[in-house]
Amino acid sequence: MENSLKDLKTMARQQLEDIISIMKNKKIIIRLLDFKFDEFFRLAHMENFEEYEYLFGKRGTTLLINFDILEKQLEIIMSVIEKYNIELNLLVPMICRIGDFKYIKNIILRKSIDFHIDRLKIGAMIENICSVNYIDEIAKESDFISI
Repeated sequence: MENSLKDLKTMARQQLEDIISIMKNKKIIIRLLDFKFDEFFRLAHMENFEEYEYLFGKRGTTLLINFDILEKQLEIIMSVIEKYNIELNLLVPMICRIGDFKYIKNIILRKSIDFHIDRLKIGAMIENICSVNYIDEIAKESDFISI
């Protein structure tokens, strides 16, 4: 499993570098991972169903917060962005609570300092009724939105 994850990181890093080189100086928006926990549970060959039962049916920011997926994904993305010294535009998917968005935004901002990324925009994906209910607050916290 560890080798598979290492291979996946290498592949993701290479794909991002390929996209950046093809796009030249055009704007790139990177959407953070969004998947259903059920799929992750099955793919990761996790066995302790009871321990994670509360996450079944969850996705988006809930999963980014509950696992270290966000940190790992940001390390890959930001290492490539730092290398190419381009603006980073991140899109946070499936927001259900404004607190989740703020929490993720703070992690992104902290990581951007670690990777010396000074050109950063953080957007919110408006995909459900929960995010529509918080649109005023989300608009204040985000640099852009996607509907």
